[in-house]
Amino acid sequence: MSEHTGDKVKIKHALRYSFLNRFYDAVTGLTCREKHFKSEMIKLADAGEPGPVVDIACGTGTFITMYKKVHPNVRMIGIDADENILGIARNKTQHSGSLEYVCSYSNHINLEDASAGAVYTGLFYHHLDYQNKLATTKEALRILRKKGKYVICDWGRPSSIFTQVGFFMVRILDGFDTTLENYQGKIPGILRQAGFQNVTEHKSIDTVFGTLKIWSGEK
Repeated sequence: MSEHTGDKVKIKHALRYSFLNRFYDAVTGLTCREKHFKSEMIKLADAGEPGPVVDIACGTGTFITMYKKVHPNVRMIGIDADENILGIARNKTQHSGSLEYVCSYSNHINLEDASAGAVYTGLFYHHLDYQNKLATTKEALRILRKKGKYVICDWGRPSSIFTQVGFFMVRILDGFDTTLENYQGKIPGILRQAGFQNVTEHKSIDTVFGTLKIWSGEK
């Protein structure tokens, strides 16, 4: 996971330090109901969704593994700027067909215009400041084909005092600046600002560390 501002490149590892990448699956599975929210994201895929399907900030490849079980014939591309975590993903998914990984920043994706049938990302936007959230969203729009869908799952406005307390811990860890738009419930507005149509909130999922939301927008 990363952010890129001008000439300054900053890698933000999923758990802050690269040596913790191998523990990422266990941590997110335990605290963020990972299998549940990624299953809900996959449910939004249209039947026969045309490839390639792109996973921005694909991390260890869990979403790709789950997606391929449901749609085994769809070509997929995993995008991440962390070479270490891409190595974990390649090992995890080495027996999956029609799959490639690209080391690339989310706000400057190394894919052609209108080359993706659908784009997904999960638990990534809270690592980005506002400008990079918007730039990443514009990149998703750029690489999508017409009528293509962009699905985001990330922290949203807490639904209760309990999830607000949990999300406060996330904000301490990941930064109050990068989590601000999430806390304020502004991700749908960023989708619209980037140019997406039919922006919809599909799910609200409470976890020990806050309230996850699933949104989508259409090109």
